[in-house]
Amino acid sequence: MQCEHWDRGACRSCRYLDVPYGEQVAAKSETAAEALALVPTAAGVHWLSPRRSAPTAFRTSAKLVVGGTRRRPTLGILGPDRRGVDLPGCPIQHPAINRATPALKRFIRSLDLIPYDVPTKNGELKYILLTVGADEIILSKRRMLPIRAGDLDLALGPGSFIQTNAAVAGDLYRQAADWAALPLASGDAPQTLWDLYCGIGGFALHAANAGIPRVTGVEVSERAIASAIRSASQAGLSRTAARFIAADATAWAAQQDPATAPDVLIVNPPRRGIGDALAQWVNEHAGERVIYSSCNPTSLARDLEAMPAYRCVEARLFDMFPHTDHVEVAVLLRRTPS
Repeated sequence: MQCEHWDRGACRSCRYLDVPYGEQVAAKSETAAEALALVPTAAGVHWLSPRRSAPTAFRTSAKLVVGGTRRRPTLGILGPDRRGVDLPGCPIQHPAINRATPALKRFIRSLDLIPYDVPTKNGELKYILLTVGADEIILSKRRMLPIRAGDLDLALGPGSFIQTNAAVAGDLYRQAADWAALPLASGDAPQTLWDLYCGIGGFALHAANAGIPRVTGVEVSERAIASAIRSASQAGLSRTAARFIAADATAWAAQQDPATAPDVLIVNPPRRGIGDALAQWVNEHAGERVIYSSCNPTSLARDLEAMPAYRCVEARLFDMFPHTDHVEVAVLLRRTPS
């Protein structure tokens, strides 16, 4: 990939830009495999082919640093001096984001806003968040942006998290839904699913779309839950079919009657992982199948160690962010017979 900002040394965010993309994916796959190889219950796991990304124009969500002056604002990243670096036409960003930045600079000038200066802690505008959605909304009262991810339109509200690579995220949701819908050991189809750390509901809603009759999503962010509820309604799902709850995932799970544990559990925690308390609850009370989506193979391996009742049977790498160290891995776990 050719990048003028890399060539002139203005940006080093894509630290492996000079490494062929195939080699990048191979290195990430090796990193993930090495992490799981240390876990006894992951021995012999079957690795599916990695989901590669387009090496350019893949970033559909961006947080741009506002720098410069009120008359000549910049949009890009923070430089080594902690001041804004302008990155027009960034090749990893979706073309719609790059097309929007000139107009955004004009908008900043028209409002006479002062870009925030980190060294002096002075200014009014630090960042602009841009997400490529399904349609264009211009300064309306509409509070949610429809985002196409996988097979569904998800509603994205202010402050809600969305993956930076919508195409790869969509395939991650599809993979999890395929795993979730597999027959149980009894031969019956799964009837219930919990999605902990559900965000705006991508995993849960795709599982519902795959035929699981009752899904429940739990997420601490009330804004994200509002988005998930809106998406479920737009998909024609009743509150019984798709229930979303604003709560701490670990505390909520601990409050549930173990007899109501779902057939399938999905966890998609932040980089720190699910932690000891939730891992213990999963190990003791969760059902036959767990799907764990992780952005940190190290914390994933640690959590798997704390859940010896489950065996890792399949895994897949999803390259959300080419040219970086970022690794996203999804694993399918099955409870081992007592």
